[in-house]
Amino acid sequence: MTTLAQLEIAPDAVFRKRRHSVLIGSGFDVWLTRNGIRRLIVSGIRTEQWCETTARHASDLGYEVDYVGEATLTFPMTDASSRVWSAAEIRARTELVLSGRFARVATIADALSTGPTKAVA
Repeated sequence: MTTLAQLEIAPDAVFRKRRHSVLIGSGFDVWLTRNGIRRLIVSGIRTEQWCETTARHASDLGYEVDYVGEATLTFPMTDASSRVWSAAEIRARTELVLSGRFARVATIADALSTGPTKAVA
């Protein structure tokens, strides 16, 4: 069994996210530019909100974006007509609208096998 202690890493830098996109107001975009990083792996919590926004924003700024839906998390939501959307439906919808337009939708293995990257959430 793997414990969280076994998964600890020492980050190169830490950024405090204050907006839906990590690329606004955190200094992360400056750090990426200074370090010559042009490819991002997007994962994290709130698939349809923070992760999707960051993927779209990164694409608009010219980054190569791998969106890893299986490494995102969201929760069921109810729309204005009282339809409940499952987390799986939200993930599928998010991958649909990002794929080929703003990001390459990738598995964890695919994203990590492409080469050096920095991950964002």
